[in-house]
Order: sequence, then C-alpha cells, then structure tokens
Amino acid sequence: MCAEVRGASPREFKIYDKGRAGDWMSLVGPTQCVAFFKDFHTAAPMSYRGESFRKMSDCTFVLFDRLDEAKTFCERAVKEHPSICAEIFDNQGRGKEPLMVIVDASVAEKGELSATSVRKRRLGAVALFYGGVSLVVWDWSKEWDLSWPAVLGFNMIFVGLRFLYWNTARGERTRERERRAAAHLVREKSGSVLPKT
Repeated sequence: MCAEVRGASPREFKIYDKGRAGDWMSLVGPTQCVAFFKDFHTAAPMSYRGESFRKMSDCTFVLFDRLDEAKTFCERAVKEHPSICAEIFDNQGRGKEPLMVIVDASVAEKGELSATSVRKRRLGAVALFYGGVSLVVWDWSKEWDLSWPAVLGFNMIFVGLRFLYWNTARGERTRERERRAAAHLVREKSGSVLPKT
C-alpha cells in the first residue's frame, strides 16, 4: 500500500460479490459515498493502489462515510499513482454523474476535457465556421454552378457547431457534478434521506 494512502482505513468491497445479498449499492447509505478507480487513458478498472484487476469479478470500490474523506483519500491515491482517475458517487450509483472526478494535474491537461482541448476545439470551430461560410458564399456567388463548395461548406459549419456543443456539454457536466456534490454535503450535514430519483 502506498505511503500517502496508508494513514486512511479504506473499506474496500468487491463490486460483484456472489456472497452478498443485493448489489453493491445496497452497502451505500444515503449520506455515504463510494470511489471507483480507473486508468485515465483506457478507462480500465483499477484499484486505488494503481493495480489492474485480473478479472472483472475482482473489481472493487471504496466506501466512505463522508464526501470530504473520499476526496482526500482519492487525491492521495491519484497523487501516488498519476495514471489513475477516481470517480466518487453517492448512493444513487453510476447511473448519474459522479459527485467528483479526481485526476492528477499532469495527466488532466492531456485529456479531451482539459482547458487546452476546449480552447483548441473553440478555435477549430471558429475556423471551420468561417471557412464553411466562405465556401457557401463563393458557391452562391457562382449561382450554385459548382455545388461542391456549398456541400463542403455546410459540412464544415456542422462540424464546427459540433465542436461548440462538445464544449458546452463539458461545462454542463461540470455544473451538474458541482450541484450534486453540494446537495450531498447538505444531506451529510442534516442526516436527511432524500429519495432516489
């Protein structure tokens, strides 16, 4: 076990445990949360120790009573093993956005959702949009005799719009995570149970 994570006492459980009545979500209380670890680049399940699982039936998750405990533990594990990524979920499971995604800064900047990637997509979208409009206007000025510039231009505009949508979806996912994490903290403090949705 890594030195950074040694101080914590993780409660690690198998996701697929034939001896357990119910699925893994039956172990998670309304104010608790769980962390799943995966390889940042391949999304293959990993342990918090940075180890691959030999079989899918060996995959585990780590249970926490509080979100701040989960965040601290995951940050330490990711710092010790930068190639892994941690996703923290509440008792609603993996069908919803995670409450938090913890990634090492050195690999986060290489991901498709990094600030650099967002900026490149935005610049690409602007270039595609103006290039596409120019081709459509050129074909229009030739009274649509060429036709291929208009077809290419409309496709370029469409791809540019897709890039912008991709960036918008990233921001929306981030806001949803923040909203769910804040709601989870409120549940922790009040000890109240919200119905699953």
